[in-house]
Amino acid sequence: MPIINEPKLQSSKQKVADRTIITVGLAIFSFFLLLLTLVLWGAAGKYFYSYLFSPQDIQMTITMLTRLALVALVVFIIMLVWSKYNLKVFGSLNRRHAVPPPPLEATGTLFAIESEPVALAQTFKSATLEVVDGKLVLCSYHGTCFPLNDPTAK
Repeated sequence: MPIINEPKLQSSKQKVADRTIITVGLAIFSFFLLLLTLVLWGAAGKYFYSYLFSPQDIQMTITMLTRLALVALVVFIIMLVWSKYNLKVFGSLNRRHAVPPPPLEATGTLFAIESEPVALAQTFKSATLEVVDGKLVLCSYHGTCFPLNDPTAK
């Protein structure tokens, strides 16, 4: 197995070198990403300024920002009222109750088996009910299988 998949096998020098390379690489990447962002904002800044804040367009910009603020306020009020409604209607924690587990006989009836194999299946972490040679067989997670007519046999 490669040493990169087993960090406990790496020496301290390898770990320091790995962290240093990653840190330097991320610093260089961040620098170029910041530089690219600044260049793009600089190139587009003149266009945005002339389109949004020129004297003939300033009124449209104010109208757009006002409408945006009104829409945001309406959405906020709707979400606030909805949350208050949900708290009022569904806020009670006392209304949820766990369903009691069914008795062994009811579970056995559901699968058309006796209650002893059901009790055995409940002791398994995971179990499957399979059909082998036309007979129902209960198999555990580990592959141990028991015929349903004799749960102690293998």
